[in-house]
Amino acid sequence: MKAAPASGVRLVISAAVATAVMLAATLIGTAAAGADQPGTIGGFSVHPAESNPSNPATRAYFIRSVRAGGLFSGNIVVVNSSEQPLELREYPVDGLTGVTSGVVYGNRATVRRAAGRWVHLATDHVTVPAQGSVEVAVTANVPRGTAPGEHLAGVAFETVHPTTTGGHFSITEIFRAVVGVELVVPGRAAPQVRLTGAALSELPGTNYPAMVVRLTNSGRDLCKPILWVWLAHHWVARHLDTVLPGDSIPYPFPWPRALTAGRYPATVKAYHCGRPQTLSTVASLGEPLLRNQASITPIASAPRPAASGGSWVPYLAFALAGAGIGAMLSRRARQLRGRAG
Repeated sequence: MKAAPASGVRLVISAAVATAVMLAATLIGTAAAGADQPGTIGGFSVHPAESNPSNPATRAYFIRSVRAGGLFSGNIVVVNSSEQPLELREYPVDGLTGVTSGVVYGNRATVRRAAGRWVHLATDHVTVPAQGSVEVAVTANVPRGTAPGEHLAGVAFETVHPTTTGGHFSITEIFRAVVGVELVVPGRAAPQVRLTGAALSELPGTNYPAMVVRLTNSGRDLCKPILWVWLAHHWVARHLDTVLPGDSIPYPFPWPRALTAGRYPATVKAYHCGRPQTLSTVASLGEPLLRNQASITPIASAPRPAASGGSWVPYLAFALAGAGIGAMLSRRARQLRGRAG
């Protein structure tokens, strides 16, 4: 008797999305680095029908200013490059922050809790003719009272009929692409990173150390913070991807040096996301961990913090001022003694 072929299910996600797409923890791209031109995967591609010539990112996703209580409307072009008609599901999703930062999108079954609730489509299916294209209308009603700032949703397109690869190990592939819908409500808004904790841990599946930094964007605009971490007399930096307003993540900061078991004074500094933030703590490690060969390149645009937790300049100025005052008092005392004699 022949053994039954193994099988699995794989979701293939289009890298054409402007922000990023994630489903089942599969990360493809980032918000600010969105593709200038949409790509094709699974025989189809999606992109906005209209774009702003002065902003290349709008070729791949919508960026619109809409007042609270206002309406957004646009059209999405769905292109079928295959030789067969293509049937796709279409549905709105929330924009989310990925586990290690970066914009991702919810699953079809994920309950929408943010801007995805505002998005409406005329239908939940579309059929695109072979070597043809169709336009899909999308609208979004921004509720009255919505806070100023950036709110992210998306419109997802997913193949209705999965394809299956042959062989002893068969893979069922479902292709999905998302067009981001970034709605900017005018008003006073800014990003603001908050550092809420840091702890030493082991990178999953390795014997390497990591500093897990917990942070929140408590502002109203998305941002890409720069983190500096000081641990075991060593500074390293990472430029994170997008963190959406109101979202929190535990960012695993790979540490490039071996660490023995013990307690380590640590400092975390965050820049480029509102006012700079500093967190000081003592991190504990229960067992020794190996050196991570992955390099972490310092970032030239970030001011390098002082390992002592502050600059020596104020202390030098204080010392010089003290010396000057001492000299002045000594000279005054000599003058008084001279007059008394």
